[in-house]
Amino acid sequence: MTKRLTAQTIQPFFFLTLALASTGASAEAPSLAGPSFGIHGGYGLSDVLDLRTRAVPTAVFKDLQGANEHVRTDDAYDLEGGLVGAQGQYLFRAGTWLWGGELAWSYTDLTETVYDDVACANANLCATDDQFESELSSVILLSGMAGRMWGRHFLHVKGGLALGDYELSIRDDNLNTLGQQSSGLNTGGSNDSQWLTGFSVGVGDRVSLDQHLSIGIGYQFVHFGDADLDTRGSGFCHPTTTSPLCTGRLGQTVAGDYPLSLDTTDVHLFKAEIHYRF
Repeated sequence: MTKRLTAQTIQPFFFLTLALASTGASAEAPSLAGPSFGIHGGYGLSDVLDLRTRAVPTAVFKDLQGANEHVRTDDAYDLEGGLVGAQGQYLFRAGTWLWGGELAWSYTDLTETVYDDVACANANLCATDDQFESELSSVILLSGMAGRMWGRHFLHVKGGLALGDYELSIRDDNLNTLGQQSSGLNTGGSNDSQWLTGFSVGVGDRVSLDQHLSIGIGYQFVHFGDADLDTRGSGFCHPTTTSPLCTGRLGQTVAGDYPLSLDTTDVHLFKAEIHYRF
């Protein structure tokens, strides 16, 4: 089911916006120009992230390629989770206008696990057999930014290059919902990771507290492009399997891969920040 931006999702940021708005908006603002460094935390979520098989898998994971199964590699990947990180800015000032750049890194624990849709006599016993775990583990944003001071508030827009560390792992353990291992089926696992490239755009508000400290909130929309993944790993050919990939290799561990394409995905990042200006 696709995650959507709900009132519950953005409510903490709404109240933080009200708190910032009441922070001396009419007072003369200390300068924000120059270098600053800070930390941030927040929440991230993605639109549906699609995985599609690029070719017939050469892995020996029988359950991942069985004729009677429908591996759900094209839905349910709605990554979400928390984020923490650090950012550095340098701003120039001319009157009430500020512009400059920012480099931000976030550890983003955005994950989702999907299970295949197994067609078998008792689906409840097959539901947790094959697992596709998807994770966006970090995001790096290099952005230009510009905006205007309103009292102590620096209202700004930003945008630029985005990089994301994406990881995918596949596991076939043949364990049913009772924790029992099936017989006659292959087991194995594979994984791959890639740095995705894209762009980001966003808005934010940074409020001066004194000559050095400021706090802020921000939202950034991140768009990543497509990527190909070859989840290389190894699988075990069960001695009783009938899989043609295991012909002559029964009872052996065999290397293989599961080639997938990752379709374009969008990520929404909400952040609360603290800055220290040098």
